[in-house]
This record gives sequence, C-alpha cells and structure tokens, in this order.
Amino acid sequence: MYIGMRPENFGYPEGYSKTDEGKEKVKSMREKFVKEGLPVMLGRIEGLLDRSGGDWLVPGSEPTIADCLAIAQLRNLTKGHIDHVDTKCLETHPRVVAYCKKFCDLPQIKGRYTTGIGSPAY
Repeated sequence: MYIGMRPENFGYPEGYSKTDEGKEKVKSMREKFVKEGLPVMLGRIEGLLDRSGGDWLVPGSEPTIADCLAIAQLRNLTKGHIDHVDTKCLETHPRVVAYCKKFCDLPQIKGRYTTGIGSPAY
C-alpha cells in the first residue's frame, strides 16, 4: 500500500510512483492486494472474532486496543483516498463490516467519522 508514498523505502528510486511505470506498479500491487491479500486478512479477522465470541478481537464485553488498531486500518481502506482500492472492498466479508459498524456505533465513537465505515454516508 505504501509504495506510492515512499517508493525508495521499497527499493525503488525516489519519485518512482510519479512515473508511468511507477503508476502502473502501484495500480497492479494495490489491485493484487485487494484481490488476494485482503481476503486472507479479513478471513483472519473473522477467525479472531469467532474465537473471542464474535463481538471483539479479544474475548470480553468491551473493545480493546487491538480493536482500535484493527478498525483504524480497516476504515482506512473504505475512506476513498487510496487509489485503486474500492471503498466497498470489505463487503466481501459482511461479518467484518458488521464488526466495524458495531465499533463505530459505540457511544464514545458514534458520529466522529465523516468518511468510510462508521460515517453517515456509508
């Protein structure tokens, strides 16, 4: 996901992502991630939800820092600012979407987001 921002951190020359070749590389890598990597990641999240009882990543009645981090990462994919990543990319895993929405519906969180899962527009 980050090759577009700092390609030099991944063995490419600075400014690579601004070239035609770099743009195509970013596009192909992000599309591959959404098609192949993301479903694996979402499946693992579902597995964690299963093992914890279905509400949060860690057993208990309240979310933990693990949920805060996971939700931030998942929401990032749905905000529409990452080229070649559809804002509906999580919808292949409805349980993950429901998990995100449940977190965003917590009284402490509700109404704080304007884009992505948890926003009124989603």
